[in-house]
Amino acid sequence: MARHKHRAAIGQQVPAIAFAANYGGSGNTPSSNVRGTYQIGGVLSIPLFDGGDTVGNIKATKSRQYEAEDILRQLKEDADEEVRSALAAIEFTSQEVVATTESVGVALLALKLSRDRFFSGVGDNLEVVAAQAVLATSRNRRVRALAKYNNSRIKLAVAVGIIKGFQL
Repeated sequence: MARHKHRAAIGQQVPAIAFAANYGGSGNTPSSNVRGTYQIGGVLSIPLFDGGDTVGNIKATKSRQYEAEDILRQLKEDADEEVRSALAAIEFTSQEVVATTESVGVALLALKLSRDRFFSGVGDNLEVVAAQAVLATSRNRRVRALAKYNNSRIKLAVAVGIIKGFQL
């Protein structure tokens, strides 16, 4: 729009021609002695003495065009940065999900071993309770990691502009 306004301002330097025509009726009363009347006119406008105003308008619209282009460039850069940031967050959170999943597996194995030792009479129930606490903590961390991962997927969908068809 700013580009078109600038081009219109440049066009104000060019002479303009305008024509007008009008037809109607006139008489003594609305119903008697009515005769057709018409008017035809033309105007030639040559911008001789408004050069400073036109030049100023051209410069102002060019400045607005540059400003609009700068805003557009900044918006594109911001969108690119948002997408890059969302992709990095997805990479990080997916690694976090893998790590916490492995942590849950290790905690399950530790719990199994501590139960086996307890049932064999080698270990005590404190070891089993501690292994259960570690498993619960690992599961909580995995749930938080999955939530962060899905949140970063949503941020990427918003940044790319495809949130409508997004599914968890």
